[in-house]
Amino acid sequence: MSDFDPTPPPHPPRASRATREASTPLGLALQVALLHQAHVLERRLTTFAEAGTDAEADAVHRVRTAARRMRAALVRFGPLLGGRTHDARRAVKRLLRAFGRARDLDVQIAGLEGRLGRDDGVRDAARLWLLERARQARRDEPARLRRAVRRFRADRHWTRLSRRLTRRPFDLRGPRPALAAGHSPREAPETLDVTRPLQEQVGELLQPARATLATLSRRLLDPDDVEGHHALRIAAKALRYELELLRPWLPVGARAEGEALVTLQDALGALHDLDVAAHEMIGHLRDALAEPRRALDAWPYSGARPELAGRARHLRSELAEGVPAGLCLLLQDVIDLRATSLGAARAAWRHFAARRRFDDVPGAQGGRDLDERPDAVLD
Repeated sequence: MSDFDPTPPPHPPRASRATREASTPLGLALQVALLHQAHVLERRLTTFAEAGTDAEADAVHRVRTAARRMRAALVRFGPLLGGRTHDARRAVKRLLRAFGRARDLDVQIAGLEGRLGRDDGVRDAARLWLLERARQARRDEPARLRRAVRRFRADRHWTRLSRRLTRRPFDLRGPRPALAAGHSPREAPETLDVTRPLQEQVGELLQPARATLATLSRRLLDPDDVEGHHALRIAAKALRYELELLRPWLPVGARAEGEALVTLQDALGALHDLDVAAHEMIGHLRDALAEPRRALDAWPYSGARPELAGRARHLRSELAEGVPAGLCLLLQDVIDLRATSLGAARAAWRHFAARRRFDDVPGAQGGRDLDERPDAVLD
């Protein structure tokens, strides 16, 4: 178990009025923000353990969200706290991976159930086939999730980080380089001082995430750059999490930036979901086509076997109206929706870029850039 109280207060501790003041040192603000996020994660793990079958899907979603925010905070701000946070971050990542798989299955099941009966029977045959596979995979998840929670709470690195976050006074070790995700201290673009007020360093604090997002924006120009669109989504999420974590200390302008990021992240998330769905649909189609192929392998041929013609007619009907045909139709639906979703993502970026200027970032795409190159972008 971690050092946190297993029965935390109804509302996790937020920044007090004193720690929300403009003079609050960066180190103290980060300590309060990370401590709050850690309490949220612990509380949602407790809620998950107590949740019944009907509430499990919502509890899984809440744990996944809290774990995502905790990991993002440790990736960006952990190095500023002094000491090693890498191993604790790895523990959070394992927990996130376990709950992410369960959440993805819950979303898939809900989406398939919601679409049944709305289209033709061919598509519904494919949805029922997919639904059975998803439900079968989901049945094994509760036991796996409980094991993941036990392992996480027993992790000594997480326990050690918990102890450091709750220590009073917090151990501030003076100026140290801030690490952007994927950068070594030597490559870090700025130097922050944990003893100086956070509000004096807001620009430097958020600059790495803003620069990464702006640089990746040009990937929207290529409609086939699936990896680039995914990287842009991750960058938008990272900046949004930073803004939300530091919200009590940020000026009003930075808060408005966070609101615009919500729309951008949602649009990029919808685009990513379609890319994942298309990739998975192709895999499902391979599996579906493998079933009649295995049946064909079991057909002994003999000119004196009249039932062979009946089997061939049945197989032709199944391929034309059954699961493989339905999967092909669903795949085409996903491909058609992606074009619309890509347009929505570009519109969301234009809206976000209009609120922030990225003239100082090489390669960044402003709203005009996407409008002035319609042929290169939309073909």
